Amino acid sequence: MSTQPALSPPTVVPPPPPAEYVAAKRWVEAHMDELVQQHPDQWIAALDDQVVAAATGLGEVERLAEARHPGRSPFVCLIEGTPRVYAGRARV
Repeated sequence: MSTQPALSPPTVVPPPPPAEYVAAKRWVEAHMDELVQQHPDQWIAALDDQVVAAATGLGEVERLAEARHPGRSPFVCLIEGTPRVYAGRARV
């Protein structure tokens, strides 16, 4: 009986995000202080160094961004206006 080496699972590498998404993410990070003041507790979509949609719900901001910029790849995130503490209970 011959022993064959075990096969390794394939390596799946996701494609990099579009350049416009990366640029929009960097713009949001650089302007976070302003965005917290302008869009507290809202979801935003950013493209081309500006907010292109803002709403209280994720689905709504995605719908608005797609309607205004079809086929584009905006960076979408929640701008938290008030600090939140997320805490859980440890299980023993």
